[in-house]
Amino acid sequence: MNLSGIRQISSAITNSRLVYSTAAKRPALLDSFAEQLKNPKKLKHCIEKARKISDKSINETDQLFVNALESEGLNVFLLKKLPNESKEAFLKRIEAAGDVDVFIQSRTKSLDSAMKKAERNIEKIKNFGIDITNKETQELSDEAQSLIYEFLSENKRTYNKFIDKINDILGYRFIMNKETKGNEAVLDKIFKAVAKKQKQSNIIFDTFESYHGNNIKPYCNSETVKKYFGDDAIFGDKLKNAGYTRINSDAHIKNINADVQFGGYHTTVWGDVEHLLYDLRQGKKLDLSHYNNGQKKIARSIIQEYKKLLKNEKLNNDYSGYLTDVWNCARKAEQQHTALKLPKLPQGINPVLSAENVLKLYSPV
Repeated sequence: MNLSGIRQISSAITNSRLVYSTAAKRPALLDSFAEQLKNPKKLKHCIEKARKISDKSINETDQLFVNALESEGLNVFLLKKLPNESKEAFLKRIEAAGDVDVFIQSRTKSLDSAMKKAERNIEKIKNFGIDITNKETQELSDEAQSLIYEFLSENKRTYNKFIDKINDILGYRFIMNKETKGNEAVLDKIFKAVAKKQKQSNIIFDTFESYHGNNIKPYCNSETVKKYFGDDAIFGDKLKNAGYTRINSDAHIKNINADVQFGGYHTTVWGDVEHLLYDLRQGKKLDLSHYNNGQKKIARSIIQEYKKLLKNEKLNNDYSGYLTDVWNCARKAEQQHTALKLPKLPQGINPVLSAENVLKLYSPV
């Protein structure tokens, strides 16, 4: 790797002066680091070890959160099938649950998914400084930046440190269902309950990022976060022109890195189904395995039509605006505690891509 490549790396990384100094003295480190992490057997072992720790504590943590929210007077439903429970029986159990205030969803990242994420970060590290040109600056994800910084500035590089940079081995979602205007009352109770458990249990919330659309009211603000989680909690207000509205938090639950999300029912459902379109736009490999046969047929027709639309600049722009309107309508319905009223599909776009059809892909399990 030449000196120009190292300078390019240093300019893209926080605390770049230290990284540049280290890399200049040991320029082979980037290459050797990438080669070390190409051992899939060892990498798989380390991820699986992290997942086992997560699996061991997830049921206990599920109940911890359920009890905490119930102590604040909230009616809670854990969105998780019982052992050997059919999907149909699970859906009937939701119906029988009655007036639910908050749904809680939890998951441990699959080994395959964690491996793919690890490999993507490895490739970013390996290729950065090799594929880059003087005219173009390649941006790295926060995880990749953190990895390069840590591994260049330390003599000892271990897989455990690498796994520690995958921040969502464990995931939780708190979905507000029965909402007051603006969700403030329900969310306040959730924050209060979770903050209490943070003080009593091995749970730490580090950062809160409040995403919201343009002129759309976010779920919370800095004052609310500081009130319950203290001044050490980092808060960020993130405007998303596409309309994405959610609170995303980085946390540590039983020493496992966790991604914890807070949001309303309508935005959560739309976010789940719209992710197929997002993955298509990002050029990601699509996984349809979680759909039933009927949904797979719908998904394939959506994929086919969306690929065509992406090649038409005008229709693509019209449809992008439509998707933003759907996000905004979902959030406004939550604020006003009204039924979701979807916007009209722009002229010239195949009805297969309508929000009504895309929403057929939703399932709580």
